Amino acid sequence: MWQAMAKAGEVPDPDAPELRQYAAERALARIVDVLFTYQETGVVTRGAPVMNARVSGASPVEAPTEVTVVDCGDSTNWTKHDKATGELIENDPRGRRNITAVVKPVDGSWKVVSFDVGDIGSC
Repeated sequence: MWQAMAKAGEVPDPDAPELRQYAAERALARIVDVLFTYQETGVVTRGAPVMNARVSGASPVEAPTEVTVVDCGDSTNWTKHDKATGELIENDPRGRRNITAVVKPVDGSWKVVSFDVGDIGSC
């Protein structure tokens, strides 16, 4: 999901089909909102976050319909730039942060339906 968001942010394109392959519900709405804001304010992204996600829980255990995924995502090399000039946006906090996501089956495949992102330095 994060790689799809990074790719969509290069344009930015809130309608990028890849986003809908990996995200749904609140997660998709949040990402689309960010990308619309980037469009309106002339921001593009470069690079991508580094992820090392792992499953921390599943329910029900016997036949899961919901999985919790945790990560310490690193956005150090995922930068925001002015679309017109290409200049790096200085007020762009980056670094390692806790991420917790909920993944559920949606339309025949598992997708992130919600996520929480901690502050820089939270992991």
